[in-house]
Amino acid sequence: MGDELPLTNITPDDPRYALLYEHALRGVDRQATRLEELRGRATNLFGAGAIAGGFLAAEVFKPGADLTALAWVGAAAFALTGCLLGVVLVPWRWKSFVANQTDVARLVETGESLGTMHNSWAHLFACSYRYNEPKLRRLALTVAAMAVGVVVEVMALLGNLAIQ
Repeated sequence: MGDELPLTNITPDDPRYALLYEHALRGVDRQATRLEELRGRATNLFGAGAIAGGFLAAEVFKPGADLTALAWVGAAAFALTGCLLGVVLVPWRWKSFVANQTDVARLVETGESLGTMHNSWAHLFACSYRYNEPKLRRLALTVAAMAVGVVVEVMALLGNLAIQ
């Protein structure tokens, strides 16, 4: 399926385009919500890793303590988690989470019918959904990797404390 909507038997002024518009808009709205949720989770994971790591690292890295490879694994895991947080929070290029006011005004000024506007926006939001979805999947995997990084950090620092 290309960028065209799979409707061939209705006219652009058909009221069913309103249904398509609402459905496409809900999909893109949900993607915007998922993006904010992923960013919030990533920030919370980093905060949890920073707090846990701060308490544990204070004991592990105190002067005169025996440092093992686990201590450095924990420090590296924390650094990796911070880098992954940066990846999640970078303002990547997204397509049309909101309607462009200039395009809306153009459609209104040219006297387009409501059905034609619904058709145009349904097409735009459907294309935007397909463009954004793979990026959201990658960000979700990045947040999962952050969770693993926090667990590795805490376990490595605890392991180093157990050895001391």
